Amino acid sequence: MTNLNEKLYVIRASLPQQPHVWRTVLIPETYSLLQLHIVLQDLFGWRDSEYSFHIYHQTIPYVPKSDMDGFPEIEALLSSYFPSVVYQLVLPNECDGWIKHVAPGMYIEHTHPHDPTPLLSVHQQNHSTEELLAMRILKDERVYKLKNAFEQNPKLRYEFDPGVHSLPTFQLDLQVIEAVTPSQEIICLETFAPIVIDGEGSCTTGGYKFEAFNLSSVQKRLNHTHFPQRIEGVPQCYVCRWYQHDCLLNKSNPDSVLYETDESSCYCLDHECHKALEPLSEEQSNIAWEHCRDELLIERAQFLSTIARNRIDLNCGGLQNCHWREYNNEPCVYCSSMHYNS
Repeated sequence: MTNLNEKLYVIRASLPQQPHVWRTVLIPETYSLLQLHIVLQDLFGWRDSEYSFHIYHQTIPYVPKSDMDGFPEIEALLSSYFPSVVYQLVLPNECDGWIKHVAPGMYIEHTHPHDPTPLLSVHQQNHSTEELLAMRILKDERVYKLKNAFEQNPKLRYEFDPGVHSLPTFQLDLQVIEAVTPSQEIICLETFAPIVIDGEGSCTTGGYKFEAFNLSSVQKRLNHTHFPQRIEGVPQCYVCRWYQHDCLLNKSNPDSVLYETDESSCYCLDHECHKALEPLSEEQSNIAWEHCRDELLIERAQFLSTIARNRIDLNCGGLQNCHWREYNNEPCVYCSSMHYNS
C-alpha cells in the first residue's frame, strides 16, 4: 500500500446533513484526489455511472496574501480577486467556461474577456456587467495529491452527483484527523488498498437507504477495487478498470495505441497527470494565479476601451484586428464572428 518514506492520512468523511453517518480511513498522502473519490465511493456504497459527476472545493475562500490589503469591503466579493477553488477532472474542451492555463494542473475558468455581456457569478450581481470577469480556479484532481490539497487547509467539501434523477447530490465533509508514519506492521500486510478504521450509520436520502456500515464488508470492497488485475494477461490499473476505460498500461497490445490526449485514457494512473506532473508550491501558485488574472483583467480593459473608441469613430479599427487566442490557439470566438457598431 505504501512505504516507510510516505505518510498516511487518517481522513474522516461525514455527511453534513447527517453527521451520525461517517467513516474514517487510512490512506497514503500520495493518493490523488481522483483516487480518493474511488475510496469514498467504496466507503459509502455509492457507484459512479455514465452521467455521474463529482468535485471537491475548499471550505474557506482562496485569499492570496498580496490581495489582503488595499481593497474596499465590497470589492472583496469579486471572484477576480478572491476566487473559489474547485478540484475536478479538468478536460479543457469539456469545461463550462473559458480556460486559461496557470501552472501544472492549475487553470482559471473565466467568462470571456471579449464577451460584451458576460454571465456573472452570484457574488457579482450588483456590479456592472461591462467591467467584470467571473473567475474560479480549477485544479486537476489527477495532479493534486492529498498532501497538496490538505497542505493549507485540513478540510475539503466533496460533492457527488450520481447522475440519477431520483437521487440528490451527496455531500461529504472531509477532514484530516492526523498524519501518521506507517509502521513496519502495516507495510508487511502487503495490502494494496486503503484501510478502513471505523464508521457508523447508513445514508438515507431520496427514498433510498444505503447499506449500514460494516467494517469487514467495506474493507473487502476496498481490497477488491484496488487489487491489481490482468485482463487476458495484460495489466490494467484499477482506476481504468473502475471507469471501464482503456488503460495506458496496455502497451503490449498493438491494436491499443493510446495517446495522452485520448480522453478514453484520461483516468489512467499511467497518464502524465497522475504520474509526471507536480503542482507548484502554494506561494508559487499564488504568484502564477495573480499574473494570469492580471493578464485577463488587462485584456478585458483593453477590449472595453476598443469598444468605446469604435462607438465614437468606426474608422479607428480594433476589434477586427483582435490578437486574442483561445486555449486551443484558435482566433477569438467573439471578435471573429461578430461585428460591433455604435
